[in-house]
Order: sequence, then C-alpha cells, then structure tokens
Amino acid sequence: MTAADRFRPRTRSGVRSIPRRVLGTGRFASTGSRLILPPRVPSNGTLGLFAPSGPFPADRFEAGLARLAAMGFDIRIPPEIFLRQGYLAGPDPARIRVWADLSGQNGLDGLMAARGGYGALRILDQIPTRPLRDHPRLVIGFSDITALLLHLYRTLGLVTLHGPVVTSLAEADPLTLDHFYRLITGKKVFPLALDDAAVLVPGRAEGPLVGGNLTLIVHLAAARRLPNLDGSILFLEDVDEAPYRLDRHLTSLKLAGLLDRVRGVILGQFVRCGDPDQVTRLMTDFFQGFPGPVVLNFPIGHGERNLALPIGPRAALDTRAGTLDLLEPWLAE
Repeated sequence: MTAADRFRPRTRSGVRSIPRRVLGTGRFASTGSRLILPPRVPSNGTLGLFAPSGPFPADRFEAGLARLAAMGFDIRIPPEIFLRQGYLAGPDPARIRVWADLSGQNGLDGLMAARGGYGALRILDQIPTRPLRDHPRLVIGFSDITALLLHLYRTLGLVTLHGPVVTSLAEADPLTLDHFYRLITGKKVFPLALDDAAVLVPGRAEGPLVGGNLTLIVHLAAARRLPNLDGSILFLEDVDEAPYRLDRHLTSLKLAGLLDRVRGVILGQFVRCGDPDQVTRLMTDFFQGFPGPVVLNFPIGHGERNLALPIGPRAALDTRAGTLDLLEPWLAE
C-alpha cells in the first residue's frame, strides 16, 4: 500500500437527516441545518464560570481570574464549582446543576470553563441544551471541554470556542491573551499566519473548522457523539500522551474512516508527549500522502500560546499563502 492509498476517500450511506432550527449561514454535521451564531462578548461583558470536569488549583484559578478582570470582564462564579469529589469537580448532579443554572441565566454574555481534566463526558447526555438554542451565547474551553464544545456543535449547530480555560490563562503569553480578548469581543483577528507551523503537506483546503483534543475526539467517536467531519478542516492537540498513544489515536481515526473525510489537518502542540523530534517524525510519516494540506506546531493546545479558534464556521487553510482564514462570520451581527 502506498502512502496515498492510506487516505482514499470512502462513501457513507444511511445518515439520518434531522431538521434543525435555521439561524445563521454555515452548515453543520449531516443535517443540512445552519449554524447558530453566538453574540460577541461586550468589552465590559459578564462571563459565567463552570467546572464540568476536574477540580482546579486555587492559585492558578485566582491568577486566571485576575487576567479576566484586567480585560474588563465581570465574572459570575457559582459556589458549587469549588466542590471536589476525587478527580471530579464535585458529583455529576452538582456539575449538571451548575451548567443548567448558568445556561439559563439572564445577564451572561458567555460561559467559560474553569479547567479541563476529566468529567465532561460523564454528563454529556444529561446537560440541558435548549437554553443555548433559544438564547445563544459563547461557550469557551479546551482539553476535556472538547467533549462539550463538539456536543453543542453536533446537537445544536452552535458555534463554540476552542480557547483558554480560566486556569490556563495564568500561564498564557501576551499574544494568547490579546488574541482571546479581540476574538470574543468581535475584533478582527483572522487571517492567522502559519509562521511557526511546519508544513507537512502543502496545499489549500476549505471547509468547516472543527477539532479539539485528540484523545477526546477518539472517545467521542467511540461513543458515537462526534460531529460529521465530512469536508472539514480538522485541528488536533494533546498533552501527556506518549508517541505510541498518539499513533494509536490517529490510527483509530484512520481505521474508522474519519480522516478520509477531512480536507485539511492542523496539528497543534503536543505538550509533554515525549521527544518532540519523535512526535514530528510520527506526524510526518503518518500524514505522508494525505490529499490535503497538513501543518504541525500551530499554536493551539496546552502550551503558553493557545490561540482560540471557533468551531463550526467555514475556513481556509492555505500553506502557500501561509494563512488560516475564516470565510464567514462566526459571531452574530
């Protein structure tokens, strides 16, 4: 089998069409329905914090809060997010209750996760989503929050934001902070330059921008909770995964036929994933022969630089121009 043979496109049949509310311009999943675009967060807006996954260290949480306050945002903090139950930020019913209360509250301009960790998958099918369908607002997070972001995109068509959690803001570099503030308040930040990314496969591709944590995407695929990736530009990152486990995750997606459906791949940072040179060799070898553009070391993930990316809008990845650009609005006018 040649390298190109590994990525032969496959057809898929039997996809059930479910009518959805028409709100926006883009399309999501397999339903043909249009995206729900959240409003921008005002420069003096209010963010509600939730913790659907693991408990968080107080010092990093306080440092992240200070950075949000310096940006001018008011913060609403439900007391239950400080609960702890082993590796979880409280029992499942408490984490569900916090989400339900925040998503239905008036006066909030966005919902931001306190931390990732593990736990979002446990409550995925129990959290209410109708409040965000009726009154969309921005949902922000990454890492384990990938499960929630992609769930909202898959079930509602809601554009969500793969971006910092509160605790990660503590170590975020100035570019990450500036990009985050400008993006959620509706300022122009695209196109993004690919200056620090290595081109593994050159080319240009257009499609919905979808992605997140590689491990969570594999788990969502196993649980049949992954959005349709047909024609997408897929972005991936991970942390604390040995190279052989990254290989296993990517191979699982390949064997499931999921990578055959995407048009381009953005590989972000793979932090504490072993020898960086070995990770580079793995990605170079794995994506050899991929029919669309592939870049590595794009600044998303668990490092100091984590540039927020919206999930859902159509985008263009162009290695010749050296840019990642959005082709349609991702926030409501």
